[in-house]
Amino acid sequence: MRPLFAALIALCLSPLPASADDPMRGFGVHTCSEYFDLYNKNKDMADTVFGSWAMGFMSATNVSLMSQQKRYHDLGGMPLEDQMTKVRDYCTAHPKDDFWQAVIELYNSLPVKPM
Repeated sequence: MRPLFAALIALCLSPLPASADDPMRGFGVHTCSEYFDLYNKNKDMADTVFGSWAMGFMSATNVSLMSQQKRYHDLGGMPLEDQMTKVRDYCTAHPKDDFWQAVIELYNSLPVKPM
């Protein structure tokens, strides 16, 4: 098994710090500083794991808005590398914030598509 893949599996299977009354789950509940802890060890893994979570979160948000026939955001409106740069910029400025807050900031910056 490739070392990166094995580490990714181990990271994904590790327990996440979320309280029972917290509706948010997954990598989004980690703080920006926790994201940077992984990023400083392995940039590719951090961006793969957290970036995948971010894309899933934003896609689910779009599906919810589309099902209500509301305007949604164009997830392809900015290159993926630029999206992660925007997330890192937010996290640099707000290290104590949860990662999902950086993703919301990114999502709101993407172009809006009419329904």
